[in-house]
Parts: sequence; structure tokens; C-alpha cells
Amino acid sequence: MKLKLITFVAFLMIMFLTATVYANDVGASAHKSLQPDEVELFADNFFQNALEEYNFPGAVFIAVENGEVIFARGYGYADLENSIPVDPEKTMFCAGSVGKLINWTALMQLYEAGKFDLNDDINLYLKNLRIPETFPEPVTFHHLLTHTPGFDDRNTAATPDSLEQLLPLDEYLAWTLPVRLRPPGQVTQYSNHGAVISGLLIEDISGLPFDQYVEQNIFKPLGMNYSTFSQPQPDRLLPHMATGYHNINGTHIAQPVRIANVMPAGMGYFSGLDMAHFLIAHLQLGEFEGKRILEEDTATLMHQTHFNNDPRLPGMAYGFIENYKNNRHILWHTGTSPDFHSLLVMIPEEDSGFFFSMNMIDQRVSSKLLQDFMSYFYPVELEDLTPAPSDPDYAAQYAGVYRTNWHAHQTLEKLAVLGRDVLVSANSDGSLMIRFENSPETRWIRTDENLFRKESTDEYVSFAVDEKGDAYRLHQGSRPILAYEKIAWWETTALHISLQAAVISIFVSILIAALIGRFKRRKAEKVEQDSGPARTARLLGNLTCLVHPLFILGFLAIQMQVVSGNFDLLFYTVLTLPVILTVLSLMITIYAAIAWRKSFWGLGGRVHYTLLAAAALANSWFLFYWNLVGYRI
Repeated sequence: MKLKLITFVAFLMIMFLTATVYANDVGASAHKSLQPDEVELFADNFFQNALEEYNFPGAVFIAVENGEVIFARGYGYADLENSIPVDPEKTMFCAGSVGKLINWTALMQLYEAGKFDLNDDINLYLKNLRIPETFPEPVTFHHLLTHTPGFDDRNTAATPDSLEQLLPLDEYLAWTLPVRLRPPGQVTQYSNHGAVISGLLIEDISGLPFDQYVEQNIFKPLGMNYSTFSQPQPDRLLPHMATGYHNINGTHIAQPVRIANVMPAGMGYFSGLDMAHFLIAHLQLGEFEGKRILEEDTATLMHQTHFNNDPRLPGMAYGFIENYKNNRHILWHTGTSPDFHSLLVMIPEEDSGFFFSMNMIDQRVSSKLLQDFMSYFYPVELEDLTPAPSDPDYAAQYAGVYRTNWHAHQTLEKLAVLGRDVLVSANSDGSLMIRFENSPETRWIRTDENLFRKESTDEYVSFAVDEKGDAYRLHQGSRPILAYEKIAWWETTALHISLQAAVISIFVSILIAALIGRFKRRKAEKVEQDSGPARTARLLGNLTCLVHPLFILGFLAIQMQVVSGNFDLLFYTVLTLPVILTVLSLMITIYAAIAWRKSFWGLGGRVHYTLLAAAALANSWFLFYWNLVGYRI
């Protein structure tokens, strides 16, 4: 009882600190009920424009309030080829990571039943898997639920191509469990493997397969008749599953039904109305139409803030992501599977929310939908900010390049983060310019120590600083599931792209010189032959310049095989090329030294070959940095 009281008081303090930041800058607004006709007007207008602007095949949108579905409608097509429209009651979309909320809810049911304590070491409950004791602190249920277990990211064989490649959860995790990068509970880093481990814990504790457990304990009580985590999907549901699409140059290409070894992390299929039932159950603190999936205390605990990267910013509830929009506290989760994109939003103080899913990936749609929905139904007047007088040197401490911590650090998948740098620069008035991954640059104004608000919006960022006052981490209020780490100049995308451009230019120049030399030798009446070592040096150089583009083309061809788990001969052949390039770079460096010692060729030839050696060594460093040497999958 004492522990519960302390937890409740701590929760109130965190909520007060977080809410104060947002409430200070946003005008107060009265409760406004959602009127079905207004929701219809909003939704019809939004999706009519969105279908045209973003060119996606179909979508479902449902809105709930006060325990009732007040609007549900499908837009566009679930199946373009057969002209099957989206039915909000029966059409099933793969909701991606929104399905994690069902996973976390199931785990909290077992907590409610007294099967474990949230601060228990999960190794105590795993039967055929053990989390390495990399750090003294164990990974607990609390860490899994808040995305703070400290695991690296890894997608090896996440979505195989055939049912024969599906593995039991314990076998899959034993094969692909990422390393532990840091002690748990330090900072958020979104973890799909953490959710898969949660699914395995549900199996080990309940004695039921994950899909059967959620079917019996969540889907049936909530009347979710068009929902499943089963693989393959039940025959009765196959006719209702929306087709996923990729938009290739304006043409929609149908994709097959996906299967996943990471199924508990978000590969369930749900209809819009089914997710409305789930949404209402959480808004009603565990109850839907007289049936309970959670007790009120458990649901309340699940919705509370349990971790913040910065207590002034939104954080993580258990499973739900926290945010503040238009002076409203929202709990939400987005989801992206290979061919679908979804968003679930709860606004507890308004007892309202919505669910959206589309059968194509375009995250701009969900971002715009959330912003437009909140502005339309819960408008506020945002207070304009003027930067306070500030020393430009003060703002300069935050300037630099940052990188999301949600990426693979130890495997070749690290290359996926190339090009996703976050750039921060300081203005003379003390404000900052920030360009997040693939987004336009925006201006941020200081409101508190190490805290900045985006100009003309209610979004915040904060910085963690060291004892010298230098920033080393950036926290984005709208994305509390991760953090951005400051990186050195030699890790930046600009440096690595420039390096590869220089390497390729030198390699191409070597090949051109080789072709010119060969042409001249054919034309010449008397040809002076290179010595044996000189010929070997040329051969090694030319070989390096040919293997490098071969690897680039090969890697582009096999990159998706990491996710599918199809590690065939071509896959390993391509990954052998960086090893060959590394060996060649060392040999070329040795021959460059020999060339100078024995005066191979002319001065220009020796300089050119030395540049080749430098480029080959730089390229080897590039390959090692991105984990491309050594079959690191």
C-alpha cells in the first residue's frame, strides 16, 4: 500500500512538471464533445484530399467518445484489382506496431493476476532463453514496457518469405537477440526485440501460444471478431484482409500477405471497428460493454508516465507513447509494417480517440491527420515567443550533428542510418535551427535551461549536457521512444558521402588510366615492359577498382535478404567482397611503398598509385565503420 502511494505521488509530480511546460505556452480551452456530423465532415474532407495528394489505395478511420463509436468509415479500396472497398467493420489492416499495445495489455493482465512483479528480472520467467548478464542491472518487465532495456536494434529474418522459415519465438530470439548496449533504464531506444521478448514471456508464463492467449483474453472479450495474430491467418479471415501496396512511380504494386518471426512486435491484422473496441476498453479503464480486460487500477497504472528522457517532456507509459497536443495529454502509438501504416490516439481527459490505418506506407498522412484532428476539434491559441536576449556562444553549445539511437550499432544494418543526421545550428539571437531526419529546417526558441520550443507550435526539444555544459544528447518531445546522440565530425553523413565520392573518383581515374595505358601500348612500336612487381601492383589496383562497384551493386541486390533471412550463396559471396577489398587495400599500400623505393613508372604514376592506396585504406575504414566486414548480420 505504501509503495502504491509513493508511486501515485511520483506520478502526480512528473505529470505536473511535464504539463506545466506545455500549459504555460498554450491557452486554456474548454471541453468540446465530438459531434458525429462534424467528425464525418472532417474525415470526408481530410481523406478526399489525402487520397489525391498522397495517392494511397485505401484507409479506415474510426472515432470514439464516451464509450461509443461515433464514426467509422472506409475510404478507397482494400483490393484495387478486384475493386473491393474498405469496410470499417470487416476489412483487416496490418496495424504494425500499434499491435504492440495488445501485447503490452496481455502482459499487464498477467501482472494483474500476480504472476510477476514489474521490477522482476525477466530471466526468472524465461524458460528457454537467457538475457546475457552484460551489466549488473537485470532487464525487467518495467524496462520492456518503457523501451529502456538497452538492446541494440536488429532485423535479421524478421519477415521471412515462407512459412517454413517461421521459428518459435524462443528459437528466433536465441538466434537474433541483439547485444545489450547500455545498462537498462538509462534512455529510451525503441526495441522491437523487447516486444518479441514480451510475447515469449506471455507464452512462458501463461502456457499458451501468444496468438491463442490474446485471442482468448483480449479479442473474444472485446468482440474483436476480425482480428488475429495467427500465422498463417485463419481461412475464415483471409477474404477480409486488405492487400498491401507499394507505390512505385505512381503505380500501386500489390504485395503478398506478410508473415513475421517478430509477430508480437506488430504483425497482427485488425479491422477498424475491432480496434475501436480495444480503444474504448482503454479509455474506459479496462471495460468494454460490461466485460473487463483489465481492472481499473491496472489500466490506470498502464496509462501513467513511467519513464522520461527529460521530466519536462512527454515520456513513456507502459506501452503507450505520451505526448501533448493543443494542451491535451494524449497516449498514442503508430505502426508501420512492410506495406501498411497505422495510428491509434487516446485523449483520456476528453474520453475520446481515433484509429487510422492505410494499406500503403506514407507517414506524412498520419502526422497530418493527428495535427489536423487536434486543430479542428481541440483548437488552442498558441502564445508567440520572442527569443530572450542570449549570448550566441550559449546557443552554440548545442550546435552539431546528432543521430538517432534507434538503429543497429553492431551489424551491417547500421548502414540504414546513413543520411539520417539531425543538424543543429545556432542563430545570433540565441535560437536554434534544427533539421530532423529528412525534414525541413525549423526554428526553435529557448524557454528554459536546455529547453527549446518550436516556433509557432507546441513541440519541444531538450538537450542533455555534460559537466562542461556541452550538449551530448537531444530529446524530441514528440518522439519519446528514442534519443539523438551527438556524433563526431568523422561519423557524419556529409563526411562519409564525401569520402565515398572521393574514393570512387580515384578508382575511376585508375581504371581510365589503365585503359589509356593499354591503348598507348597497342599503338606503340616498342613497348617498355613493367617489372614483375610493377605489373602486380597495377593488377591489384585495377582489381580493387573493379571489386568496389561490384560490391555496391551486389549489396543493393541482397540488402533485403537480411530482413527475410534468405542467406544464400549470393548473399555470402557479396559479403565476402569487403574482406577482399580490405586485403587488397593492405597489399596496395605495401606496393605503393615499393613503387617509391624502386621508382616504378614516372613521378605522376607513383603519385597516382599512392592516391589509390590512400583511397583503398579510407574505403576499408568506411567498410569497417558500417560493419560491412566480417559477415556481421
